[in-house]
Amino acid sequence: MTVGALLRKAAPALPPYTVRVSRRTRRMWLRVSRWGRVEVVVPARHSAAGIARFVSENRAWIRRTLRDFEREYGPAPRLVLPTRLVLRATGATWTVQFRRTPGAVPRLREASERLVIEADHLAPETWGPLLRQWLQQHAKQELVPWLEAVANEMGVRFRRAQVRGQRTRWGSCSDAGTISLNYGLLFLPPRLVRYLFIHELCHLRQLDHSPRFWAKVERFSPQWRRAERDLREARRLVPDWVELTQ
Repeated sequence: MTVGALLRKAAPALPPYTVRVSRRTRRMWLRVSRWGRVEVVVPARHSAAGIARFVSENRAWIRRTLRDFEREYGPAPRLVLPTRLVLRATGATWTVQFRRTPGAVPRLREASERLVIEADHLAPETWGPLLRQWLQQHAKQELVPWLEAVANEMGVRFRRAQVRGQRTRWGSCSDAGTISLNYGLLFLPPRLVRYLFIHELCHLRQLDHSPRFWAKVERFSPQWRRAERDLREARRLVPDWVELTQ
């Protein structure tokens, strides 16, 4: 056996990781979640060998960070198919069922407040994307008309609205007038969802977080300080599987 082969054999295995290509980043960087997931964010046109080398060079930091998270939060929960989706924003509860269908292409269908997942086998990489896709579509149906109603109350107009699965934001407003909403809002109580709408719609008039911005927010949401605090803690209301299957 060559010296190189011996070194490769002795080196610790790389931790499992996923890769996300981002057009907005100019360098590789790592994201480690408290659930034990390791993600490498890379610019376009990066080689697999370069990504593996980057992870290898940072493996000590990754393991140390994973240990710190486990000490603080405990081991990552085991991924199991949820039996219910409790959507506080709309007051609806959907039952989730799995139907094993040999050889079937995985799909999800609605059936009177039930979500039926049909697939050859039950695995998080199958049901996770299906449920998140359904959440995104359902959020478009439920949240965007609600956003439009709040905008009418406030006397403002946005250019368009989109629903995504942002990891760190509940919503955003671009300088072009596009409002982006997180489908995780479906799991939050209505008062927080409405406040988030007000917050982002106020950015149509004031993009920064200056005193002038907060004065606009207070006009429509006098209890905005409490709502801001509650929003910071609201991630706990979103089921773990939503982040774990991304």
